[in-house]
Amino acid sequence: MWLPVYVPLLLVFGVSLSLPQGSLGTDSSSLRGVDADTEKRINVGKKHLQTLRNLETRCHDSLQALVVIDAGSSSTRTNVFLAKTRSCPNKGRSIDPDSIQLIGEGKRFTGLRVVLEEWLDTYAGKDWESRPVDARLLFQYVPQMHEGAKKLMQLLEEDTVAILDSQLNEEQKVQVKALGIPVMLCSTAGVRDFHEWYRDALFVLLRHLINNPSPAHGYKFFTNPFWTRPITGAEEGLFAFITLNHLSRRLGEDPARCMIDEYGVKHCRNDLAGVVEVGGASAQIVFPLQEGTVLPSSVRAVNLQRERLLPERYPSADVVSVSFMQLGMASSAGLFLKELCSNDEFLQGGICSNPCLFKGFQQSCSAGEVEVRPDGSASVNEDVRKNRLKPLATYCSVHNPEISFKVTNEMQCRENS
Repeated sequence: MWLPVYVPLLLVFGVSLSLPQGSLGTDSSSLRGVDADTEKRINVGKKHLQTLRNLETRCHDSLQALVVIDAGSSSTRTNVFLAKTRSCPNKGRSIDPDSIQLIGEGKRFTGLRVVLEEWLDTYAGKDWESRPVDARLLFQYVPQMHEGAKKLMQLLEEDTVAILDSQLNEEQKVQVKALGIPVMLCSTAGVRDFHEWYRDALFVLLRHLINNPSPAHGYKFFTNPFWTRPITGAEEGLFAFITLNHLSRRLGEDPARCMIDEYGVKHCRNDLAGVVEVGGASAQIVFPLQEGTVLPSSVRAVNLQRERLLPERYPSADVVSVSFMQLGMASSAGLFLKELCSNDEFLQGGICSNPCLFKGFQQSCSAGEVEVRPDGSASVNEDVRKNRLKPLATYCSVHNPEISFKVTNEMQCRENS
């Protein structure tokens, strides 16, 4: 059983292999002249070696915890999963998709946007968004950025450990600690509008902090530049698309959607659902393509298998994912209020009457968050940091080079300015 694994390696080095018949190359004639007790011990030793040899070719199942940190536009929160994994010789470790279960959601903590804004407020000065800033001078304050990132990561780590300790039994904890815990931290539109080197520097610091956790709790977290990074709007949409179709069991080889052709080859079709995913600062639209669909040259389809987002054994899936900045709930609400309060029809003495609120409710002309109290009175948060037009103003700054990457970005900013 073990022979084929080693034969290719031996052939590479020009070694010819020849083994005698019988287990471990020993026949019964070699045992002549020994007493019964010695023969018994020899057989025990042979059996022990054969058992260990068999273990070398056997797949091993174990439980592994996985942490996904959603660094959205408004907050940062951990999601802890537990899954059954299988490790086989020469095949690496794989996860059973059907075994993935969410065992806990963490608390909401400060968003990455706030970490960067507070750092820039302190070291770049007030109104850094609306004036030129010599980014080179800010390199001297990287240690302070490190401290800000460390405070947030300590909260996230403590929250994650609390979930693991409360949701895992002792046997599961042993397996999880032995394998280590991969961490994926993805930021979305909340920090997509930051330019220069600030955003990339923050993620270098975050990866370092994840890979060097506190040793006190016994869990070993680890990550890499692919797992912990800012993701594009198209990627954000793809992740939502895969999640929805996985939870609705539309992925995989459903026998009801498979057929055998005249040559005996099995073909499976997809029955995937499209997604409209609305975040705080951006919105994504993702839809699957039918086989043979011809797209304009300006539209790029994504094959989920080719991008290694789905296993090869699943039916091939081509999708289109498009992201729209400033169409998230917070940003679009800010744009709506800006347009609303620019219309004399809804202005009375500087007070903006929002037609989307019940009759009698009013709010001042601000794109801040509205609080409606039980007694019927309403107030608007006038903190600049809470203003829902703030992400748009930062993103559309003349000092953001990312605007020039897409014509639609510039057109959108001109329209909303």
